[in-house]
Amino acid sequence: MKNDMRKDIVIDGMDTVTLDYGQMIARVLYGHAGKPFEFQDAYSVPGLEGFRSGVKKVFSAMLYSNSPLIRMPQGCREFFPQKLKYDDVAGKIIQHHHQVADFLHAGVGPILTYQESNILIKVLTNLIDLGITALPLHDAVVVAKEHGEQTRSIMLSVFREVVGIEAIISSE
Repeated sequence: MKNDMRKDIVIDGMDTVTLDYGQMIARVLYGHAGKPFEFQDAYSVPGLEGFRSGVKKVFSAMLYSNSPLIRMPQGCREFFPQKLKYDDVAGKIIQHHHQVADFLHAGVGPILTYQESNILIKVLTNLIDLGITALPLHDAVVVAKEHGEQTRSIMLSVFREVVGIEAIISSE
């Protein structure tokens, strides 16, 4: 669901807020690896400034691949200048994320995605127990604005409990 459509969602007759885990798969990866997450933005890679969306897509493709890729993943080329080769992009990502480089091209994407879904299920279960209606949207939840701060607190707590590191949550 596109962001501009979310503003029209009403729950129990109330305006809503969308609370979204930021950089979730990267943070789950670092927690999975037992490494500290020391970035403001996992997808802001030195030498690839201005190409955040492309870095995010390539990073994700690297997590789902069981072996090193030989060319730019499908749908990623449009995010980079034509002259920039996949090996250069991948090399910069690996260098930037050297602490978890062994997990790139190791097929861990499904494991991380499963952990993401377990986090969201646990958040939703906590909200249900409190009588708070929530609409899940991948790595985000939509709740009535009056429940926004309580939901944020639950999301942070669940993430810390499951992953072992801090989450960041944005709201729209």
